[in-house]
Amino acid sequence: MVALGGACAGQRSLPWPPPEHAALRDVWVVRHGWHARVAVARADVDASIWPESRDLGDVQYLEVGWGDRDFYPKPDPSLWDALDPVVRSTPAALHVGGFDRPPAEFLPETPIVRLRVSAEGFARLTRFIHEHYVLAQDAPVRIRPGYYPRSWFYLAQGRYHVLRNSNHWTAQALRAAGVPVVPWRALTAGRLIAQVEDLAVR
Repeated sequence: MVALGGACAGQRSLPWPPPEHAALRDVWVVRHGWHARVAVARADVDASIWPESRDLGDVQYLEVGWGDRDFYPKPDPSLWDALDPVVRSTPAALHVGGFDRPPAEFLPETPIVRLRVSAEGFARLTRFIHEHYVLAQDAPVRIRPGYYPRSWFYLAQGRYHVLRNSNHWTAQALRAAGVPVVPWRALTAGRLIAQVEDLAVR
């Protein structure tokens, strides 16, 4: 668990907004009902930082979310699956999806906010994602197919709880990139989206 704090703790904060002369990268915040995920262009990803980004093959965009290992991957979760993380912290899963159109085209009915972060911030974001995979013999551990034709659920580091949920995780990922969101104010997808809308590319 110590490594999971490395993306945010012990590093200097990044300036916001990034300087105009800096190399910039796009990051999308995608709202799926109660949950928010983060998406990036795979061409921007340094595979030496996030080697698991290659697991879905040759895709143009990657979208990542984190959630409860029992509730998140199940197409028809039980009532207990929903209530369990309310009463205790539970194991976690990553959902990673790949697609070949920009997020707004692939998900035309979905609320999406585009941010621009520095190249350094982007590297920290991808390192944060990498550090949340559970690895077996240096490979990510698949649980089951995900929501898209090219997507998987993976075993993830960390413990899920209603007060440390998928939106809180996405806010932490954005903080690693230098985006000045406040994770404790992002316990719902709506509150996270409201924060990033004020920082969005116009």
